[in-house]
Amino acid sequence: LSPVVQTRMKDANQKFVDLDIESDEFKLLSIASFQLYLGIKELYRFKNELSEASVSNIQMFSDIHSWFNPLVDRWIDLAGVKATRRIDRAVELDEVKGISDSAKYSTSAVDTSQCLLNIWDFWKKLEWPRSAAYEFVVRLTEVTCKGAGHYADRMHNILEKTGYYDAEGQFDVTEQLCVTLNNIDYVRKTLSSIPQRLDWDQVVSDVTSKEDGADTAEDKRARLWTLVTSADEGMGNKRKQIISKIGEKMGVDILRYVSPLLSDPESTSPKTSITGLMKYLSTNLQFLSNNLMVDVFRLILYNIYCICINKAREAVDARPNVTPSVSDRLLKGLEVHDVLLVVVVNFCTQDGLIHVKSDNH
Repeated sequence: LSPVVQTRMKDANQKFVDLDIESDEFKLLSIASFQLYLGIKELYRFKNELSEASVSNIQMFSDIHSWFNPLVDRWIDLAGVKATRRIDRAVELDEVKGISDSAKYSTSAVDTSQCLLNIWDFWKKLEWPRSAAYEFVVRLTEVTCKGAGHYADRMHNILEKTGYYDAEGQFDVTEQLCVTLNNIDYVRKTLSSIPQRLDWDQVVSDVTSKEDGADTAEDKRARLWTLVTSADEGMGNKRKQIISKIGEKMGVDILRYVSPLLSDPESTSPKTSITGLMKYLSTNLQFLSNNLMVDVFRLILYNIYCICINKAREAVDARPNVTPSVSDRLLKGLEVHDVLLVVVVNFCTQDGLIHVKSDNH
């Protein structure tokens, strides 16, 4: 049986070269060879329960990893194709609504994360020797990162198609917008668990101790981290793009509320004139607080606070002849600044959100 399996696996690997990865034949051959591998691996487990003569025969299967080694890349290819298809299907069926009050992400984020977990579970089933696993772990990391990035692109594209980036029309912060941000963040956090899921440290340690004169352990880790960091930055940039647009569109309304302050007589308190802005900020920040995950809300909060101050500066710059005392009240006097600060800080200190800081992502 051993020589037969070796020969068949060589033939299968050669056949894979000529097959389209999207074809049914590729899928069937991948599944069949994978099931054969699992079956032989299971058979080998029973060697301790066999007679001495039988053990000597089954011992030939101890080298099955070398027989199937050329096929592992094909199995990983199939895992990536299947993950992409499932992610696309999950996005198509998603209503982009939060699952519950505590789970502010939608079904597609959960399904996508499960797709990534399935890729890692497939790898665990192989029980591949860690000393020979590094290049496969690199491939698995690539496939996982590609799947996560593909999901972020799909969710972002939906916002574009629904007119989120259109210049015209009134801008409203919607549940769909918040859930989209939460979804990207949810899958991004799943991606961050890949070093533990694929046992990077142990794989790198084992393969480095076996190799002579090859890349150092630091080089190998860096190669893996580069893949994940790049994918994380890509997803972070999608999130940043969406958040920037929220700030840009809200900025138009904020400027509308700030501009009248420059026309107020000196006898009028800025706090009276800024009531509309306070109400506008409170309403929108409350909605965002209720519908966004904590980390995402922190980023938007900082963004909106900066926009309030910048729009105040724009209002002054647009009216160079404004009375100095009015300008001073708006930009240097503490009254208006404190009003804005109080509105934002009220949300910073809710639910333990003590700190608000910027994030490049």
